[in-house]
Amino acid sequence: MVIAAAAAAPCHGAALIVANPDESHPGPAGDPVPETGALAAAVLACAGHPPYRIIGKPHPALFLRALDCLGLAPQDAVMIGDNPATDGTGAVALGMRFFNVGGGRSAFSEGDGVAEAPRLPPGPGT
Repeated sequence: MVIAAAAAAPCHGAALIVANPDESHPGPAGDPVPETGALAAAVLACAGHPPYRIIGKPHPALFLRALDCLGLAPQDAVMIGDNPATDGTGAVALGMRFFNVGGGRSAFSEGDGVAEAPRLPPGPGT
């Protein structure tokens, strides 16, 4: 029912805002868990592909706001993320370095400012 209501809203004039285009992430047992992009695709398919706006990764506004809050220039910051398609693309486009902690495939090379982050040992109680 939630997706049906979300699909109906743009048909009645509501603006469709998507937080990010991430399609899925692995759940605790490794099974895929749908993310915003997968849910947005369902809404768009049902609503006849109305106009929409993505306000999060990989678009620069989110990164620029974070840099502004931290008082940092892009070249002085590092984005640590698990999705090269959104975390990495957004960071590298602004000149930030990107450490991939999710092991996801990346179209970037280390020369692009992308590196695999070292795996940390489990913390206490894990």
